[in-house]
Amino acid sequence: MRQTFRLFSHAIFTLAFGIGAVLSTAIPVHAQNFTGPYLGATVGMAHYNTKISGDDFYENGLAGEGPNFGVVLGIGNTAGNVYYGVEGNFGLNSADYSTRTGNEKIEMDVDETYGISASLGFIMGDWMPYGLIGWQRVTLDMLSTGPMASVSNDETFDGFRAGAGVEYQGYGPVFFRGEYNYIGYRSENGVKPRAGIFQFVTGLRF
Repeated sequence: MRQTFRLFSHAIFTLAFGIGAVLSTAIPVHAQNFTGPYLGATVGMAHYNTKISGDDFYENGLAGEGPNFGVVLGIGNTAGNVYYGVEGNFGLNSADYSTRTGNEKIEMDVDETYGISASLGFIMGDWMPYGLIGWQRVTLDMLSTGPMASVSNDETFDGFRAGAGVEYQGYGPVFFRGEYNYIGYRSENGVKPRAGIFQFVTGLRF
């Protein structure tokens, strides 16, 4: 997982560098009305908090955080000053955390996450505050280590995503965003994670 995370983060940095190269040669012009398909790279910080319950164990507040990198692909349109769009995302992050109960140690490592969301915004010149709602899925690597044996398991969780942010598009096709998302995942086998993610997005509209 760590090797995959490093390779993916390098790819995101390459994408961001390419967008920056376009930006460095772009002539500042008025925003393109926030319309059309777009591709972007994301970088930020994710905080996960997980509740675990079992026959003889309960932990509420198992927390960890780490950097996250990802890509987004979407399309948007406008009606007057109102923006509406749909977006898909994929990302990896390095958040991990652990706890101990008796002779048993429980460790979790956040793997890939992906989802889809719909957004609604209000255009004010080159700026656009917006809100979004959507669906998100995440995979957690879970390792339970006891005095006699270790048990490893990958578990996927689906959740409802809600967020808000501000986008700036004042350099032709190049846009920038600052965004916060909260994701509440459904419980699976006594494990219920939730996440708060703050991220920056740099992208190009086509």
